[in-house]
Amino acid sequence: MERLIDLNGLPRASVTIEIGGKSFQISRVVTGVRQLYGRFLTEAGAMMENVADLNEKIQAGKISPEGLREADAEIEQRTAEVERFAAEKLDVLLRCIELLLVKNGYEFDREWWIENGDEMDYQSLIVEALGKDSTPGQKKTEGEGA
Repeated sequence: MERLIDLNGLPRASVTIEIGGKSFQISRVVTGVRQLYGRFLTEAGAMMENVADLNEKIQAGKISPEGLREADAEIEQRTAEVERFAAEKLDVLLRCIELLLVKNGYEFDREWWIENGDEMDYQSLIVEALGKDSTPGQKKTEGEGA
């Protein structure tokens, strides 16, 4: 005897997002969104920390004149990392939105999103979708992740 368990029909919390005259009800957040956005945040934080550390050393005069050449090389490396991150940021955010929409039954039109939103809108949508299962005021424990 075979049993069929339909996980699609389970009741889930949902959030409705409105942007550009359209509404999207998000009830399903797949692991791929959590992983992709988590890596995005981790990489952004590490990059900002590295740049801030280097800037602090330079501002505090902790780099000797001979060390300035090494610092210049490190600045070039950090600049390249920031430029790469900036170039990929839009794609990562739109990929998260694509996963959210498609897994909730919507079509994803990349051009529509580019024409009707900005990076802050994208991040707000993702954060709201990720937080939809949290009760207001509830904090995630260390083991729960984003």
